[in-house]
Amino acid sequence: MPETPETGPSRTPRDAGKPAEPAVADQPATSLNDPRVNDFAAMHGMSRIRHGYTQIAPVLMPYFTSPIHDDVRGIMVGYGNPPESGPAAVVYVLSTSLGMVGLIASMVGGVFVGVVVLVLGGSTTLGFAVGAIGAVATLVALSWWAARAIRTTQAALSVMFPSPGEEQAGDDQ
Repeated sequence: MPETPETGPSRTPRDAGKPAEPAVADQPATSLNDPRVNDFAAMHGMSRIRHGYTQIAPVLMPYFTSPIHDDVRGIMVGYGNPPESGPAAVVYVLSTSLGMVGLIASMVGGVFVGVVVLVLGGSTTLGFAVGAIGAVATLVALSWWAARAIRTTQAALSVMFPSPGEEQAGDDQ
């Protein structure tokens, strides 16, 4: 079937009057509604769009300050190459919107646990200690949950334009 602007490569004449599907069909379903991975998926898509511009008009390449590669390494350039380990990585994660929300939720959870201890007749010292433990436990649980979702999303994203020198192990593209 010949391709036209109305039908495109994946549309049939029967679909011509319907709106086109969003250009995120290769994204995992969670990336569309999950705040843990929304930003990463958006950066992935924008990197592809910028790469397309460099293919259409290579003369624009020097003017792009954001990444044009859609692999994890290329996308992380858009985040300023954050540290991957150590105390600097913890500080960086807590400075992101996801980290800040997790930190606030953990503090609220700790206060809740501390108040429950006080309501049940515990001492102020016990309430403070149990509340602090509850806050740390909540932060660890939320961090694990978010890291798992982010890694799953990163692994599920297809790479079309890898960074120079980046080996795509197991990727047949």
